[in-house]
Amino acid sequence: MRQPEEQCCKLSAIKRRHIMGLGHFVSKPGKNFDWEGFQKHMGYSDKELKALRNDPVKSDYVQKICSPDMQDKYLIAEVVESHGCVAGMKPGDRVFFKGMTMLDPERSDPWCPYIVNTYWFTAGARNMVRQSLDPNSFYVNYSGCMDVGPENGLGRVVYKVTVVDESELDKKAVKSTPRRKKPRRSKA
Repeated sequence: MRQPEEQCCKLSAIKRRHIMGLGHFVSKPGKNFDWEGFQKHMGYSDKELKALRNDPVKSDYVQKICSPDMQDKYLIAEVVESHGCVAGMKPGDRVFFKGMTMLDPERSDPWCPYIVNTYWFTAGARNMVRQSLDPNSFYVNYSGCMDVGPENGLGRVVYKVTVVDESELDKKAVKSTPRRKKPRRSKA
């Protein structure tokens, strides 16, 4: 059972992780990859793990996406345009994904699920990093929320996606705490 938001925010990181999930598995790639830990984390049977390890493409992919290098990267979706967003997202608001996949609620501004259509950026960024390419060289690194704007819906948000190493977050003036802690409420 999920905790109410106000209680969840007061919980320790360990308790919050229990509520939100385990997080991403991390291990050094190569001969020292922790296959036993990976198996336990994934809930794989011996047969499933053996099949994965015997597939050179999947085995290599798993080791790369679980590497500290990959998991120390952040995919950031930053709002650059907003008009009529009922969730109140404004330019400069950011949503952070640790390891380029896991939502980091501690760093993220309040967000709306309509903006989280970042899957294709996540998949693309992971594949680019896996191939030693710069994930910020996407030919298109902008997208928009799923709402279609005031003409046919309510509003529209456009965001830009970038990838940075965790060590660069503060150097690039990427904030580490949410700007707005409480949603805006109508006085009516």
